[in-house]
Amino acid sequence: MPQSSWDLWYWKSPPGSNWGSSYEFSVDHPPNYLRLMREFGTVLTCMDGRIQRKVSDYLLTSFGVENIDTVTAAGMVRHVADDTERTETILGDLDVSVDKHGSRDIAVVAHHDCAGNPISDKEHKDQVATAAARLMRRHPDANVIGLWLDSNWTVERVRATP
Repeated sequence: MPQSSWDLWYWKSPPGSNWGSSYEFSVDHPPNYLRLMREFGTVLTCMDGRIQRKVSDYLLTSFGVENIDTVTAAGMVRHVADDTERTETILGDLDVSVDKHGSRDIAVVAHHDCAGNPISDKEHKDQVATAAARLMRRHPDANVIGLWLDSNWTVERVRATP
């Protein structure tokens, strides 16, 4: 079984070749090889519209998937890092993505100037790290990452804390 979405590659017949449309599987990746993409990844993110496109574009590339299932809530990271009245619903939505869409890549996201979770940037990053660790325990076979968007809307990864 591949360790990541980058482990499988397939051969695309070069234009003008007489190979037809056959494909050969290989672990090599010379220029004529294309990466096989998984269909779904999942993001648990704040509902703030300022971050949606930036996060989606980042994850489509980073995860190498065709689609991102998006679970949103105001101040999302606090609902995943700690138990709140919304936590079980949010985690249930994540489980649908994992169980029904086969998502194996999960991101949890927080951002600067969050109206739904008005705490310091450091506290946000700590919550992202805690939330990512919780998701790793819940879905141990998934690739889970934490993301933070700063005041310039630059995406940075946050390491999960055990």
